[in-house]
Amino acid sequence: MAHPIPPAETVRQAAATLAALADAAAEDAGQPTARWSVRYQPGVLPGAPPQRDRPCYLVATDRNPGPAAPHLIRSGSRGGPNSRATRPTLAPQHAQYIAAMDPTTGLALARLLATLSATDPTSPAMTDALALAHQILNA
Repeated sequence: MAHPIPPAETVRQAAATLAALADAAAEDAGQPTARWSVRYQPGVLPGAPPQRDRPCYLVATDRNPGPAAPHLIRSGSRGGPNSRATRPTLAPQHAQYIAAMDPTTGLALARLLATLSATDPTSPAMTDALALAHQILNA
């Protein structure tokens, strides 16, 4: 008979899983990518109000904070010498959410879950931590 995993252990497993995912996402080809931000199409100046009607890119701003910051979402096609491959884009609200949940946020959330795993199993904080843990573990 299988024994259920105690809530605290489930939360600890989720914290470890999230930390591993955030660590992996914090690097791209050996370069740091822990801080992400949204860059809009050319023609939209930095500091301009958010553009809700234009596609944008998700970039790693800790590698190169300028306009040449590497794009984190890439196209699978390279095209020939005369083709014009387009870069994939995101809707602004999706890119902004993804940027807010960058690896730095993931590591902080993993630390919070690890801390909450030691709280009273009947507390509202543990209930929320366990619900989040199940989402992370896809359980």
